[in-house]
Amino acid sequence: MSEDRGYTQTVSTAGLAEPPQLILEQPTSDIRVEGWDRQEIEVSISDRDALFDIEQAGSHIRITNRPAGTKLINFLEPAVDDLHSLGVDVGDIAARVEREVGRRASQVERSMRRFNRGFNLQFDMGRWAPGNDYTIRVPHNCNLTLRTSSGDVSVQGVDGTIYMQSTSGDLRLLDSVGNAILQSSSGDITVAGVEGRLGVRSASGDVRAEHCALEEVTANTVSGDLSLDLIHAPQREWEVKTVSGDLQLKLPFDIRVTAEVQTLSGEITCGFSRSQVNYTTRSRRNTTLVINGGGPTLHLATVSGDITLTPGAPEGESRFASAPHVPAPSATNYGQEPQQPPASQQTIRMDSNASNAANPPQEADRTEPEGHVAREQAELEILQAVARGEITAQEGVQRLSQLDGE
Repeated sequence: MSEDRGYTQTVSTAGLAEPPQLILEQPTSDIRVEGWDRQEIEVSISDRDALFDIEQAGSHIRITNRPAGTKLINFLEPAVDDLHSLGVDVGDIAARVEREVGRRASQVERSMRRFNRGFNLQFDMGRWAPGNDYTIRVPHNCNLTLRTSSGDVSVQGVDGTIYMQSTSGDLRLLDSVGNAILQSSSGDITVAGVEGRLGVRSASGDVRAEHCALEEVTANTVSGDLSLDLIHAPQREWEVKTVSGDLQLKLPFDIRVTAEVQTLSGEITCGFSRSQVNYTTRSRRNTTLVINGGGPTLHLATVSGDITLTPGAPEGESRFASAPHVPAPSATNYGQEPQQPPASQQTIRMDSNASNAANPPQEADRTEPEGHVAREQAELEILQAVARGEITAQEGVQRLSQLDGE
């Protein structure tokens, strides 16, 4: 079912009964995924000498780096003509040697797994072989699970359930409809032109979402800044939380929302006009902003960062008013500010002696599975539950984080 083109392989998805589920995990290097109109997945790497495998089981398609990083035939190339003149089939020899190397590597891995019994260690030589810089094209309707340690991950023009995770690399998701969960430790997260449900979690990286129309959103960071520009806000309870970073929210001018704000020493600045907002202080650390008569509850919490709410264009004028999914503006327009209605600034200064901000949400009890296969199956079940609407994006982020031992 796959066609090998040297450094490029393609897999047809035309006969699948459901959208493909693409899985790629590697320790280093970058991953770039783009949606296209063809019913096939094309995987390319820049290094012609690098090796990778594509394994398919139904709609599940996995990309695996091979431990052997160089093709044997490249060592024999200077002597190819002489060997051919002696009747030696160089290609056949190279293939047989590479198969034997792969068999020996599998034996070593099995031995390591037997040694591992009773210990909390995991070995997956294929998964954590040296990384490659991947460029992947997939059908627009495709589910993705992408994980790397130090590489950047970028996805554009793909609709479905998308899970992206990196330790120190940056994550970037553009022009997507569906369910997305993004997690990073120290890398930055950028989301633009996204519609659907979004869960974002970062430790020290910044989080930035622009021109998004979200049915559901949860965003949490520890020391990074968090900026959300929404042209359609959730019609259910949602939250945005940080510890020491600043929170900046641009909301539709005519949004109806009740913002429950908790902060220790930060400042709250609201750009909506005084005629649109009523606010009350229930305690020294809790403030409620009722905007345009109130609506779904928005939980905002920070310890030392500032919180800024800014009005954008009316929600009825957004690009999602007449069509469920339209291509997002070009990347060059993401940073442009829409014209805002005149509004007087009102600043609420919180008591610096107030007690600590809200506690982070409690995570559901979930036992970390034994081994990579079990963990991967548990991840898939969580993502499918998010896609079916059985759990929220926030619950999905919490359960996925718990699987990783965070």
